[in-house]
Amino acid sequence: MGFESLRGCHLSSAANPSLYFPLRNFCSPAISAHVRIIDSIYSLLLNLRGTSALKGNGFFSFSSMKKTCAVVVALLLLSAFAVAQDRPKWEIFGGYQYTYSDYGPIQDVGTAIANNYNQSVSLDHTLTMTGGVFSIQKNVGKRWAAVLDIGGMSGTKDADLSQYFQLLGYVPPGTTQLSTFHSTIYSITGGPQFNLFQIHGAQVFVRGLGGASRSVLSMDDTTRKALNFLVPKFQTTTTDPAVLAGVGAQYLVYHNIFIRGTADYIHPFSNSSQNYFRITGGIGLQRLGRLF
Repeated sequence: MGFESLRGCHLSSAANPSLYFPLRNFCSPAISAHVRIIDSIYSLLLNLRGTSALKGNGFFSFSSMKKTCAVVVALLLLSAFAVAQDRPKWEIFGGYQYTYSDYGPIQDVGTAIANNYNQSVSLDHTLTMTGGVFSIQKNVGKRWAAVLDIGGMSGTKDADLSQYFQLLGYVPPGTTQLSTFHSTIYSITGGPQFNLFQIHGAQVFVRGLGGASRSVLSMDDTTRKALNFLVPKFQTTTTDPAVLAGVGAQYLVYHNIFIRGTADYIHPFSNSSQNYFRITGGIGLQRLGRLF
């Protein structure tokens, strides 16, 4: 006893070969995983009804109709359950990011200016950046996914290059004037993501992505003036290959809405030292069918 054909999508019983129950209206790929369960339920109800309920050539008595309706209800419930258990095909996420940055281009500016005087200077180039993150995720199978991650962040850092401003005559001797650097980073990476396990309803995952990072460094007028005069070919905007490695967790809070948090390390392959340790948090939406 079992489903004779998913193409015909019908149910039959070896004990009652004359019985034919059409299920064309309930066919969907979602219930294929529950074929045996549905068949067993139908068989059980059929045995409970007994062969005496049959009248003529496949027409049911009133009690038989009630039991058949029970089968229909069971099929509908199992079909709905199967759809609910499907992994969503798409996930869209947006949120906030907080990043600890080791941003070498600030040091590069100081070094480029100091080299003109055969000197060296050390500038603190660690700072925190904030911004936003957006990702689109296409789930593949039970555990894998392909992810596109787009992020943007910015931050400000002060440094002391007053001694060179004095040598250039931009400020009076003995005067301190701090340089203000404003850095902006954009990243776009893509690659695989893998679900590790679930704990208390939260899905834990890891990912490794590759792509590009764009660094834009701006500064105050005095520092810009000194840099343009001493090192006119210095580049303050660069685009480099980058990799992202991270771990995260997400929790379904309402229907297809979830919250997610990640901890990521981003490393651009640049001529200057750049390392970013990023924490993100936000809200996302799951899509069972098409993305749009």
